[in-house]
Amino acid sequence: MKRVPMLILVVCLPLAACGGLKPVGGQQIPAPDASITAPCPRAETFLGVRDWEIMAGRLGDELNECGAEKAVLVQRDNDLRRAIGK
Repeated sequence: MKRVPMLILVVCLPLAACGGLKPVGGQQIPAPDASITAPCPRAETFLGVRDWEIMAGRLGDELNECGAEKAVLVQRDNDLRRAIGK
């Protein structure tokens, strides 16, 4: 008869020490650090006035170059039409 209470103590004490019964895979994952979940800064925050001027200048250069290429293509098309007689 003394074996049953001893068995209960042997089984219940370790359960009480580890916080009781837990479901399988019951580990808790800690929430990520606030620096990880914070939104990324916008690119504009890293650009000064001078940077915007450079970007606008490069964009303008590209548009001018594109316009010049299109003008050459339009001229070639017009020359071909005149040569064919249409």
